[in-house]
Amino acid sequence: MRKLTLILTALAIGLYACGKGGEEVTGDLVLNELQANNAGDGVVLSWTWNGEGQLDSVIIYLNNSKVASVTSGSSYTHTTTQTGTYKLIGYVKDKSFESNTRSTTPVSSSVTVYERSAPGNSGLVIGSDYKFETKSLNDADAPQKVYYYYTDCVPGSSSGPTYYLSSPVSGACNELSGFTITSYIKEDPSFNGVVSDPGNNTYEVLNSNSKYALKFTISGKTYYALATTGASVGSSVTLNFKVQTIPNLRIIGQ
Repeated sequence: MRKLTLILTALAIGLYACGKGGEEVTGDLVLNELQANNAGDGVVLSWTWNGEGQLDSVIIYLNNSKVASVTSGSSYTHTTTQTGTYKLIGYVKDKSFESNTRSTTPVSSSVTVYERSAPGNSGLVIGSDYKFETKSLNDADAPQKVYYYYTDCVPGSSSGPTYYLSSPVSGACNELSGFTITSYIKEDPSFNGVVSDPGNNTYEVLNSNSKYALKFTISGKTYYALATTGASVGSSVTLNFKVQTIPNLRIIGQ
């Protein structure tokens, strides 16, 4: 009888241990807001694990393609020329947890602006959705809202006009008295998915079929964008914009 009792006790202990080891792991993997690295050419991903124990590994995906596998720490910097949607899959033992997604896809817009002396709007403002819009330089609120304007500094020149996209402060023609926003622009002929920093260049000649790096500040944060011209640059020009909505990030993608 005593022997049977010992056997039953051992069996019960073994079953209890198996039950404990087989408990389902629960948790939530959160991909935090994306940030730029110091150089602006890399995306810093960080995550929070709200669950039992530690993650054994985290697999990082961009546009459903694997980027990296991380087995320690809770952050990773991805240097890339691509934009798109990031997600994580974390593993604890044999169970996987998929995170929320975060995007680096820039906001696109297309506008036609007119040279200052021509009919039509010459100013460019940035909407709350990061899309560029046109505005008349004569509007009462234009001095506080215009980031760039289109101008011809040498109208009637025998060599032909030169058209600029310019900051309203420290601009190509120093024309816009009372305007408050300083923004930056520089042609970026070697653009490869990451815009160059235009530095302190406040205006640039616009040429046809060309690309330009933009830098400007919204609510104290620095943003980068790409502007592209088409085949026609004259008294009006159509500009295609891609604005990166993550502060300090220069990755625009192809």
